[in-house]
Amino acid sequence: IRGFRFMATRGLHPTPETLEALTRPLAVEMLAKVSKERIRDEVHAMFSQSTRAAMRVSRLMPEEMEDLIFNEEDERPIRLVATMAK
Repeated sequence: IRGFRFMATRGLHPTPETLEALTRPLAVEMLAKVSKERIRDEVHAMFSQSTRAAMRVSRLMPEEMEDLIFNEEDERPIRLVATMAK
């Protein structure tokens, strides 16, 4: 997920090989082992600088990764909260 954050916050453009590595099933399996707190922190950092860039980058994530990050059935799901903060 950090790779996606760097794309959103630093304007990085991955090579096709890097994007393939970030979206392969193994990446989803590895993310499943990361604590929810760490995932939450990465998502927060990704969306805190530019919501628009973060949304554009999040479209690159495989659906299984999105489901893992934003699992509504989780005991403590990660949710985005709309603010007008600058």
